[in-house]
Amino acid sequence: MNRDGLDAVTTARVAEVAGISVGSLYQYYPNKEAIFGALLERTIDQYYEAMKAALEASRTMPFDVAMRGLLAGLVSYYRAAPRMHAGLHDVVTPAGQREYYRKYLARHTEAIAAFFAARAEVTRPPELAAYLLVHAADGIGQAIARDQPDDARLAAMIDEVFTMIVRYLRA
Repeated sequence: MNRDGLDAVTTARVAEVAGISVGSLYQYYPNKEAIFGALLERTIDQYYEAMKAALEASRTMPFDVAMRGLLAGLVSYYRAAPRMHAGLHDVVTPAGQREYYRKYLARHTEAIAAFFAARAEVTRPPELAAYLLVHAADGIGQAIARDQPDDARLAAMIDEVFTMIVRYLRA
């Protein structure tokens, strides 16, 4: 899926890769959109667990180091399978996953707000700051997945986003 994008996915190909018959696949997933919905949920859950672990691991780090690490994690998540991530975001509504995605963003906001609340460097209201940054990061991540910037451009983007976030949180 990552190589060819989601448009190239067929139920026959999914069944072949899974080593099952198309009929068996249809017992669990009535169409391609249902497969994408399940993939989206799995991907979201995996990223959330990785993000929570990164937040926990960075609690005692200097603030700038922690924020750079969290940004690097976000970028690596979206760059690991950019065509898949870009395509999954395109099928959120058709796959009926809009509410699940909202809950995902809310879980991230809650976890990041707790992280911000424990950091003296954050002078903004933690819940509001987390909400704004989670939604901004979601848009930036989708742009990275969709546009696939080269390494130099990506490094420049990370520097700018880091500066923007740290200045905002400390202002």
